[in-house]
Amino acid sequence: MIDKHKRQVGIWLMIGVVMIFVQVIIGGITRLTESGLSITEWNVVMGTLPPMNAADWQDEFAKYQDSPQYQKVNKGMSLESFKFIYFWEWFHRLYARTMGFVFLIPFVYFLISKKLNGRYLRKTLMVFLLGGVVGVFGWLMVASGLNDRPMVSPYRLALHLGMAIFTMAYTLWVAMELLMKKEAQRSKLSQFKKWSYGLTTLVSVQILLGALVSGMRAGKFYPTWPGMQGQWFPQALREAKNSSWQAFMEFDTTLFANAFVQFFHRNTAYLITILIVLFVIRFWKKLKTEVPSVDKGTLMALQLLPIVLSTQVLLGIFTIINAAPTTPVALGVIHQGVALLLLGNLLFLNYKLSR
Repeated sequence: MIDKHKRQVGIWLMIGVVMIFVQVIIGGITRLTESGLSITEWNVVMGTLPPMNAADWQDEFAKYQDSPQYQKVNKGMSLESFKFIYFWEWFHRLYARTMGFVFLIPFVYFLISKKLNGRYLRKTLMVFLLGGVVGVFGWLMVASGLNDRPMVSPYRLALHLGMAIFTMAYTLWVAMELLMKKEAQRSKLSQFKKWSYGLTTLVSVQILLGALVSGMRAGKFYPTWPGMQGQWFPQALREAKNSSWQAFMEFDTTLFANAFVQFFHRNTAYLITILIVLFVIRFWKKLKTEVPSVDKGTLMALQLLPIVLSTQVLLGIFTIINAAPTTPVALGVIHQGVALLLLGNLLFLNYKLSR
């Protein structure tokens, strides 16, 4: 049986996992609606409340009108349009603050009541540390767009998202340790452990590549499938004069970096699909021939894996073919969300196989 106190802490952390998942979705909406640069200051306390009257709105709008994004991209934007993009950035930040309280208040309670100690105290402190790092990276990402180039750095965007996903994965793992009893896994399944970890790593890399594609707006340059404007290996990658690190810094004026990240995002997707199909087939064959009985959790995760994968592949195709002139917000956000579900599915399998 799992200790009652461990279960309470595990449920708290699992709520945190769900909240981080929702926050990543809100972040995706903020990115795809071009809302991230609507608030030009980082005010931890006073920034909690939105503008409360017409004068406050005019003040915030004036600050935005001085920003490069307004001057170079949204010149002439109405106050009503500004309120829309302001809402998503404000809500994204407010939700982050709310998560801080959801983590902090129960943590203090568990600490005072001595339900947290030893290594799980250290692990929950690590969750706090990671959450703070994600917040700092978020502001650094926004700050990168408050200069002459009116868009956030796609590299800082990928770093911000990567840290958020790592925090979610770490919190999920600790929650599973607390909520699921330890059990010895059959040795005949141990051969799949490294394979499962490898797939998790590949999916994580793929999510970061997706962040680069989104941050560079690379999808609009090749909104076709299966080829990239009719080619598997696009012409832009054959042009040696563009293949330098400078091209990655000038992604908004050259095609090379956009072609590069989308090419690898597509082909990593193909590789992941092939490997997961082989993984499921061999795992299933092993269960039928040599391991007739396996716990329900492992079986369910194995059954869900091809379903989630197929959904994600179809979403990826529909997202890219509709990426010009801009990626539809709903498609892009759902595509990102299912990617997180795929990662969570693999993490669960990792946990089961590690036992």
